[in-house]
Amino acid sequence: MPDPLRVLPYELRSMCIEFAMAGSPAGPLEFIMVSRHWETFLLNSPALWTQIYIQNGEDEIARVSTFLSLSKQAPLHLDIMTVLPNVDSLRLVAEHMSRVRTISIRPGESDYVTALDAEEWKSEASRVLKGLSKDMQLFDVESHRCFGVTIRTDEESYYHVILMQLTVTARAAVAASSAELDHMWKEYIAMYASISWFCSPSYY
Repeated sequence: MPDPLRVLPYELRSMCIEFAMAGSPAGPLEFIMVSRHWETFLLNSPALWTQIYIQNGEDEIARVSTFLSLSKQAPLHLDIMTVLPNVDSLRLVAEHMSRVRTISIRPGESDYVTALDAEEWKSEASRVLKGLSKDMQLFDVESHRCFGVTIRTDEESYYHVILMQLTVTARAAVAASSAELDHMWKEYIAMYASISWFCSPSYY
């Protein structure tokens, strides 16, 4: 069977690899060892290194640093879990915030049933946004969307966040104090995460 990287057009090669690595924090790293030809192709394809996962996983600092370097100047897309995300990882990404286009924030597995109005989740999500940039303001958010699920009990219903995603523009470079940022993002999360797309728990 011929090597698909040798017979497929560039666009199709990239699409196939993007499909194969979807949802995997390791991304193209899983395919580097296929052959020298694959290694060369992957290392010279910045667009394949733009999806960065921050989940406080094993060797995360090295992985995030590698993705930031190999993505060159391509736009970045962040996927962050709010279970003690690695502060060092956030700091690494913060140096490249001018390239960030989407920020996805989701509860981790252990706090999946955290309700939207729970102060703990709002605080964690706010801490993540504040940690990424001291210059990013509400007017830098171009659009937002939220996925969640309503869980009904005998007594009442609870809305639970599964994913909140922000699309951001170029930074306006207007710094704010830590307290101002904390209050701003908590209010934003509490207000806009309720404008939601509902889905089944299986999405998560």
